[in-house]
Amino acid sequence: MAGNQSRALRRAKGFFFGKAKLAEKRRKIYKTEDLESMMEKLYSLVTTKETAKDALYIRKSSINFVEEPLRKGDTLDFCTYFNSFSIIKWSKFTTIQNLVLELRIRGNFELIVTVYSPAESKPILREVIHDGVYCRSWPIQDLSGYVFGFSLRALTNGAQYCGGTYYGEFAQWQDKKIGIGICTFKREEYVLRTLRLLEQFKAYNPWLQVLVVDNGSTLKEYDKDGIRIIHNRNFGGSGGFTRAMIEYVDENQVDYVLLMDDDIVLEPSALERSHSLLCGLKEEYKDSFLSGAMLTMEKPVIQHENTAYWSKFISEVVNKGLDLSAIDNLVKNEATKKHQNQYAGWWYCCIPLERIKKIGYPLPVFIKSDDMEYGIRNRHELLTLNGIGVWHETFSKKMSQTIRFFSDRNSFILNHYVDGCGLGTLLLAILGRLYKRGKKRDFSSIQILSFALQDYFNGFTKIVSKGADLKMAEVTELTKMSPQIKNYINIFAYIIKIILNYQSIDTSYKAFRHQNLRTSVFWKRYLGIK
Repeated sequence: MAGNQSRALRRAKGFFFGKAKLAEKRRKIYKTEDLESMMEKLYSLVTTKETAKDALYIRKSSINFVEEPLRKGDTLDFCTYFNSFSIIKWSKFTTIQNLVLELRIRGNFELIVTVYSPAESKPILREVIHDGVYCRSWPIQDLSGYVFGFSLRALTNGAQYCGGTYYGEFAQWQDKKIGIGICTFKREEYVLRTLRLLEQFKAYNPWLQVLVVDNGSTLKEYDKDGIRIIHNRNFGGSGGFTRAMIEYVDENQVDYVLLMDDDIVLEPSALERSHSLLCGLKEEYKDSFLSGAMLTMEKPVIQHENTAYWSKFISEVVNKGLDLSAIDNLVKNEATKKHQNQYAGWWYCCIPLERIKKIGYPLPVFIKSDDMEYGIRNRHELLTLNGIGVWHETFSKKMSQTIRFFSDRNSFILNHYVDGCGLGTLLLAILGRLYKRGKKRDFSSIQILSFALQDYFNGFTKIVSKGADLKMAEVTELTKMSPQIKNYINIFAYIIKIILNYQSIDTSYKAFRHQNLRTSVFWKRYLGIK
């Protein structure tokens, strides 16, 4: 059952207490020479030195950093976003049978284990643990609840927490490989920071590959030790992420493609958790996308989005504004419901390679709505999990008239590919935008709406008749024009044209996806890939 991950773990397991002491503890508890021969590592318990993020890692009663010796009575609470264990999600999505908690400590602690549900919190274990290595196993079927968490209370001065890990025993485990695809455009500082972190992580996790698609061609091309940087025409996020998909599909060396934005802040344990979840996945979820949540950079404990869905007119965000420092909200975050037309944002979205081969490639829309349409197209339940998330600036900070053009146009295009939408929902979406902008006397945005309607009406054949980089330059010039009263007239003229021609417009958009996006031929030609 143990694969490459477990072998790498065995080599690295010396830690502070030494191999002999670890082996002795495990023999006593599991009557086996080697824990990893029967268990798979899920993820390590993690810490941070960033005070604003403390409550997502370990809540501390008095000390500044976890590495410091504690005073008698000090507590460390691990029931947090990154260090709790989701009973409900691991049980639902994977074949896990037993959960193991391993702790490494100095001194004596009282360990309190609690299971949390929407209606109650229930302590299931309270015991004193002593200097060295502590291991305890629970059958998953005996853990009735949503979230598993624990705390440590120091019983002696100088007691110290030195590390910990969750393991699991699975009915089925398959070693998977993940290829990260990062799309970037002239954000060298951000992407190089992420690359340094990924390079360190990859040194201990050989299942990972990294590909940076540089739409700005400002980074030096690179290919060494499973990390690559390649240049790409600036065809926006859809062009950059699609290029990453094409590269990984053509090479056929990974099982999943993980699409990530270049300007995120990543907690590496999210990768570790993603990998173990996918390795232990039940067969019924093999076609599902794994969605990472977006946490806000401005307020690091606040969640901006944990998936979203298209509600016929606008995008509805799941669990927006949730304070993840509160245990009750960790439970709420794991109790999310399925929604029609649900999708995962591409700041962190892990897609099965075989699914790309099956459903094809994204729409050529430059930016905005490509991830929405692609996630909806998959029509399988999304995988989500506390601890799989990244920090990202909220989109309101990035809004411009150029982005608004693509947002408007692409939402109208999206109308043709989602369940429950048609001419009525399209007209209401157009008129709703017009009303809101008119009420605010936002004449520049009304003009952008007029331009977006024209481009939408022309269809994909006209949209892709020129390179997306040229289209972007054209849109940027349009946004510099002074608003004119004729824009109102143009909007209503296009509304009439859409009403009269909706069936042919709908057929055209659906035919384009079917004929051009099932394979990579169109995209290779469009991007100029030889």
